Amino acid sequence: VTITPNGAMSLTKVANNTGSKAGDVITYTIVVTNTGNVTLNNVVVSDSGADAGSILPANVTSLSPNASTTIKAKHTLTQSEIDNGTFSNQASVTGNDPKGAVISDPKSDDPNTPALDDATVVTIVPVGAMSLTKVADNVSSKAGDVINYTIVVTNTGNVTLANVVVNDAGADAGSITPASLVSLAPNATATLTAKHTLTQSEVDNGSYSNQASVSGNDPKGKVISDPKSDDPNTPAPDDATVIAIAANGSMSLTKVSNNTGNKAGDVINYTIVVKNTG
Repeated sequence: VTITPNGAMSLTKVANNTGSKAGDVITYTIVVTNTGNVTLNNVVVSDSGADAGSILPANVTSLSPNASTTIKAKHTLTQSEIDNGTFSNQASVTGNDPKGAVISDPKSDDPNTPALDDATVVTIVPVGAMSLTKVADNVSSKAGDVINYTIVVTNTGNVTLANVVVNDAGADAGSITPASLVSLAPNATATLTAKHTLTQSEVDNGSYSNQASVSGNDPKGKVISDPKSDDPNTPAPDDATVIAIAANGSMSLTKVSNNTGNKAGDVINYTIVVKNTG
């Protein structure tokens, strides 16, 4: 009786979890099934997206017809994959039939989808967010004095932000430095400086209050913003940065006689000068 050998395998790959930030680890369950009629030897799963050494077991000595074996693998997410919003890849498997012929399945299948031999895709939810603080570095007392500010932008989301720009209606023209940030990675901070020159009306008011805002773009081009800076020196959230200007109301008065006299009826002329010294 002649028996025709038929070496064949199927391969599935399922992601057991997702991730939300660079460094998160995706774990996979990979199942190899011998769908042929001969025993397969030295069965090895390859996966270019798997972390080095994470495919376990590294090989299967033999796999009988209709038998399955379960293999585990891991992949550590990178920031570029988080920014992309998905991670997609496939595994492959090879083995040898009893005659030494190579039997393979070059593309794993995701059994959770109807498509055949399709990649396993992990969806990563993008979160674009920023926080903004603004602190006054000095106080002033008169018109023309300059207030210096330190502004800190923090990327509090999980995706890289581009073209980050701080706006501040109260800042002197051109004083916000740097004018923009090319990119800001998750959890990263950038420090900017700004200036404001006090006016007499602000000094008369006794205080100067204002806020900055920030905007940028996520990897898909969506605008991400924080419309109100926070003064971290106060417990209130998203509150304006207020500079108290001490009132100093004072005057000086001088009086000088411009001439003298020598008889009754002579008139003495005076010059009196009042000066606002506050």
